[in-house]
Parts: sequence; C-alpha cells; structure tokens
Amino acid sequence: MTSRTRRAELAVLAVLALLAAAVLSGCKDPYGTAAKAANDTAIAIASAENAVAALQQGNTITATEAKNILGYLNAANSLDLQFTTCIGTLHQNKSAVGYLACAQAFLNGLRDPNELANLRVSNPASQQKVDLIVNAITVIVQGVVTALQSSSAGGQ
Repeated sequence: MTSRTRRAELAVLAVLALLAAAVLSGCKDPYGTAAKAANDTAIAIASAENAVAALQQGNTITATEAKNILGYLNAANSLDLQFTTCIGTLHQNKSAVGYLACAQAFLNGLRDPNELANLRVSNPASQQKVDLIVNAITVIVQGVVTALQSSSAGGQ
C-alpha cells in the first residue's frame, strides 16, 4: 500500500470519529445514540485493522508491534460487542436507564492502562498513527458517554 493510501485510511478514521461525536451529541434517544456509537466503533475498528496491516506491510512497525496493536483492537471489538449486548438488553426490556453505565464500561475498557501500554511502537511517525487510531475509537465512545450524560434517561 502506498503512503497516500495509508494517510487516506487514517484520515477516514479521524473524520469518522469527529462525525460520530457530532452526530451522537445531538441524539435524544439513548438506545439510538448507543446503537449508532456501537456501529461507528465497529467501522472504526475495521478501518484501524486495515491501517495496522498497511503499517506492517510498509515495514514501519514490527510484527510484534502489529500483534500488540491488533490485540488492542480485538479487545476493543470485544468491548463493542459487550456494549451492543448491554444496550440491546436494555432496549428489549424497554428500560430507559442504564445506557450510560454500558457506555462508561466500554470507555473504561478502552482506557485500560495495561492494554494501552502495549501500543508503543519504535517508529515515531507510526506511533502518531497508532495514537490516532486509538483516539478515533475512544472519541466515538466518549461522544456517546457525553451524549448520554446530557440525556436524562441515559444518565439515570
């Protein structure tokens, strides 16, 4: 993959995160807000996996570094699935509360210091890209937490 393609993929991640945060901040329906965030996060994770593969193919990160980053993305995907299950259960039970707790648990998992410690790479330019990947995913989830905090139903 060319450098231009890698930059384009990373730009897509950044734009997706910003758009998701903007859209989520305007949602009034806790389930709709949370479901949108779960979907956007899944898309961002898939794009991030492609970006990591491109970094490794370009020899800007080692196989071990790629494995560590993909491990984080796998954990993020598991957290996204748990979040989807949590909000799905609330929605099925017609609960108006608890969405914020689901989102906060997701965000806390993404910010786990043990997971984040494995995301260090030796190439400074690649480290910036890895940071962008992590930030893009975190911004989406932080956006839903913020939206739910401002929603009386999500915040209860």
